[in-house]
Amino acid sequence: MFLSADTAAAVVGVAGVAGVGLYVGLVSWSLRGARRTYSRSIVKRLKETGRPVIVDVSDRRGTWNPASKAKVGGRIFRNGRAEYAMDPSGMVHLRFTAKSGPEEHFQGPVPEWYESPAGRRRRSLIRRFYGAYTALLLIGFFVAYGVSGGSVPKRLGLGLVGLLGMTILLMFVVMFAGVGASIRALVRDRNK
Repeated sequence: MFLSADTAAAVVGVAGVAGVGLYVGLVSWSLRGARRTYSRSIVKRLKETGRPVIVDVSDRRGTWNPASKAKVGGRIFRNGRAEYAMDPSGMVHLRFTAKSGPEEHFQGPVPEWYESPAGRRRRSLIRRFYGAYTALLLIGFFVAYGVSGGSVPKRLGLGLVGLLGMTILLMFVVMFAGVGASIRALVRDRNK
């Protein structure tokens, strides 16, 4: 009751495609959830709707604190609920209600970098990063697909193995780059 090599390769290929789809879906869902707590998303929704923005906050993800001057740091990492409002002068008010503890109030202006040329450059850099990341994943797939021999299902299965290998390699590269950037920012802030 064993499967033939072609059938097994087809099963591996289908499972791989399903796995890649699941991976892309989970990463997209996670990024969308994280972005909802960033200043850019919150300010955009405040300007579009003119109504308060309410965000459920977890201690793992945190949320933007408008009173903080830090571009990346300045987040609140506690379980609770954040309600953002913007007054006519452009000041953002945050009422944070922790699951345990008193209600807190913070306020601050829309970050300068939000609509600055530096902010636009950073968003462009992020888009290019995602494009390069996707291109490298596809290169991993097509190199493994092209190098392997045999039937198409077998080649697809090996292509997915190449995609997985490239994903793992890029995960480590991004992790080390993030640690390096954090250390650099820490040293720069300490020297000020």
